[in-house]
Amino acid sequence: MIYTLPNGAVIDINTGLRNQWNSGFVGEVRIRNTSAVLLDNWSITLDLPVGVTVVNAANTLFSQTGSAFTIQPNATWLNEISPGEEVVLTFRANGAITDAAAIKPVSFSEDGVDYSLDTAAAPDVISTLFVQSTWATGAWLQVTLENTTDSAIVDWSFDITLPPGLTFASSGAVSFVDNLDGTWTVTPKKAFLETIPAGQTIAFGFNLAGDATLVGGVTLGEVTGETPPSAINDTITAYTFNGANGVLDFAIADILANDVSPDGGPLTVTKAFTVAGGGATQIVGDSIAYISNAADRGRIVIGYEVLDSHGNTDTAQVFVDLPAPPVLDVSDVTVDEAAGKARFTVTLTGDLYRDTVLVDWTTRGRSALPGQDFVAGTGALAFDAANRSRVIEVDLVNDAVRELSEIFEVVLSNPRGAEIGKHAGVATILDDAGDTGPIGFTTAGVTLSAALAGEFVVGYTLTVTMTNTSGATITQNPVFTIGVQDGMKLNLQPGSSVSQDGVTALLANHDDRYFTMAVNLAAPNIGGTIVDDGAFDPGDTATFDLFFSGSHFFVPVEERFEFNPPLIAELPDAPGGPLNLIYKGFNTTFFNRLEVTDADVKQSFQGIGAVGGDSVAIVSTHFMTNRTANVVKDNNFTMKDADLVDAIREAKAQGLKVLLKPHIDLDDGSFRGRINPQNEAIFFGKQADGSYADGSYGELITRYAAIAQAEGADSMLIGVELVDMAKNRANLPFWTQLIDDVRAIYTGELSYASIVGEELFVRFWDQLDYIALDLYPPLTDAAAPSVGELVDGWTEQPTTERGLEAYFNLPITDLLAGMAEQYGKKIVITETGFRSVDGSSARPFDFALDGFADLQEQMDAYEAFFTAMQDEAAPWLDGVFLWEWPNELPPSDGTIIDPKGYIPNNKPVLDLIEDFFLTA
Repeated sequence: MIYTLPNGAVIDINTGLRNQWNSGFVGEVRIRNTSAVLLDNWSITLDLPVGVTVVNAANTLFSQTGSAFTIQPNATWLNEISPGEEVVLTFRANGAITDAAAIKPVSFSEDGVDYSLDTAAAPDVISTLFVQSTWATGAWLQVTLENTTDSAIVDWSFDITLPPGLTFASSGAVSFVDNLDGTWTVTPKKAFLETIPAGQTIAFGFNLAGDATLVGGVTLGEVTGETPPSAINDTITAYTFNGANGVLDFAIADILANDVSPDGGPLTVTKAFTVAGGGATQIVGDSIAYISNAADRGRIVIGYEVLDSHGNTDTAQVFVDLPAPPVLDVSDVTVDEAAGKARFTVTLTGDLYRDTVLVDWTTRGRSALPGQDFVAGTGALAFDAANRSRVIEVDLVNDAVRELSEIFEVVLSNPRGAEIGKHAGVATILDDAGDTGPIGFTTAGVTLSAALAGEFVVGYTLTVTMTNTSGATITQNPVFTIGVQDGMKLNLQPGSSVSQDGVTALLANHDDRYFTMAVNLAAPNIGGTIVDDGAFDPGDTATFDLFFSGSHFFVPVEERFEFNPPLIAELPDAPGGPLNLIYKGFNTTFFNRLEVTDADVKQSFQGIGAVGGDSVAIVSTHFMTNRTANVVKDNNFTMKDADLVDAIREAKAQGLKVLLKPHIDLDDGSFRGRINPQNEAIFFGKQADGSYADGSYGELITRYAAIAQAEGADSMLIGVELVDMAKNRANLPFWTQLIDDVRAIYTGELSYASIVGEELFVRFWDQLDYIALDLYPPLTDAAAPSVGELVDGWTEQPTTERGLEAYFNLPITDLLAGMAEQYGKKIVITETGFRSVDGSSARPFDFALDGFADLQEQMDAYEAFFTAMQDEAAPWLDGVFLWEWPNELPPSDGTIIDPKGYIPNNKPVLDLIEDFFLTA
């Protein structure tokens, strides 16, 4: 309890019980001097329960009259209580007591003057003065201000009295105004000092000039201030909607209904702004108007600021769940080639969200080609309440060539005022009976020849020979695509009998250390078949590495081109159903400035378990000066080993499995995958005596292995996204040695986390326990993709240019399944996630993507990922760590602190994640 005495002293008095038994107890009283006033020759009187008799009190002279018990210290070191000091006295008594509250302070005596404590009220703000240092001509003092209330205090000030001979000199934190009567008024200068949060303390310092021996006469006056309004987050269901222009109106009176004005005065909304959503927010009369974006779906969040009559402000958020939008579906169609047109029906179902619904469409060739089998087209459709069905007509080309299968699609995209259900309508063109000619092809082989410069290859020629084995002239040329990274494409078009074609590429001025080329041969696009001649299997993917040095790619002649085994074999159909994941959790990053034993971190780890997670990947980041440096270093953002130990222990205490995940970043912020030390032997750091050199990568990883072993971490990574280091064949002995040395220390699971496009070229998967992937695939280029389109981004052939390059024209799930089959190992996705920003499903890897906060796109992208994994029932998948979980949970009132980021807390997606974790 805080008491302010008439002499300016402020004391904090607390009573307690140290021990208790049937016939008595040991009590204590704690007295803390929170003021700048020295307390001398003091005593305190306590009121004890009836029937209690004190028998002993250490270091004191004590007396008791009835229930009044007075303690006066008799030890010299207890006679004074200096500013900021606390003393503790104990006493033994006979008699019964219920709890410490039965021991009540009654009065306090200081230097012969008695002060009653019965009516002394605690101040809202306790001010304490400390003398930090003195010198002949001045002193440095510090003041702390403790807010004892449940509300913040703003616009605070207090007077400070300086004895003659002292004057205010300087302060960077506060301002002093001379009142010309020996007092100075103190007010905050720095913005971070303007508010004293509820239950918290602020501190600042200042210089005094003059006779430093006089600082004992400096006194602080009462701190005064104001309590700002308290704006409360709301979920609003009562609003009006103008479908013609998409405006949602919220009555300001409804928004202010739960907000609190400290003095009961009026509150005014002065600002309104969009937190999450694609539209603009403004104040219109007595309402807040949200002008919706056509892409808005699900939850939007509006922020607002309130102002009270004293000029104080506060902000809060309004959560609005939009009505479920109607759904657009496009039909499939089967049509005779001679019919001339294929007609697709697009249907709108559900309650309209806007008066007018729009959607774009385009044709997309599959085995049927635009210009040869159908006429390509694009367009837009409009729907309203009276017109819920539209027809798209696509003209067909009636030829005389026999074609076994002709298929093309009409694809819906960019809906406005609706969402897309079935996004692609498939047209199957039936061949005319009069079309003739068997169709067949054989590949005579895939050959590679090199252009040499001395002993190195500086270019290559790729040749594919195909023969038309049909008995008829073929007027539609099959197209075989040989895809080369960096956008070089070669279309080989055979003539009526035999065609041979190729491409020569000189490889220069490339910023990647390895060049990757993929050759994909599939059935000709007019529906014929490829006959296997033994030279190259249809559907196989051949890959080879070209090593880079200086300004040219080259491959030593003796190692020319290395053809890997087929990556994707005939895979069984996905069974579908529940998963059986070993790891379900999040990545959490830590820095040394954070106390990992803090209650916030404990609550954070508890939060993972509360949403069904059972694992946490603890990310600690170390640094290199630049990409060619040989030394790994710590900086102010690197987690200390002791904090790492505490974090692992806290996670284990909360029942979580732990993945230890050391990152290496570059000081300039560039991508860690380009790290390429000047001397790999120094970088890895293995010394002749078997140890690793200080500052080496090997020393870091083996040190972490020892921590992981000692603290029982379930798994650890020997590297994360070190693309150039992992792909380089010359580095394989270093990696092998490091893996062996880690296994000699650590008995848990071991892996390496690769990224998109790197996974096929990591040369030591066979030495690890599982394949770890940091997976951020570009799922679509559509402006407002449906969940179905996003699922296709996982399970169908890529449609984005980046996806075609990164995944070798293969569905992502097939690529992962193929890797698991090839290496005989399970896969753990050590990172994947989507930001709540418009466009995140197209660029989930882009931490800097700008756009409006879109909570629904984050929801849709996660739903697609979970659906794809569950549809596959991915037997190859052992775990998922999502990016990312905060190490300090956001406010419990639902405020969104990261409206465009990956963090899912206080966003609708968290419920979806919980459902997945609980069923996976």
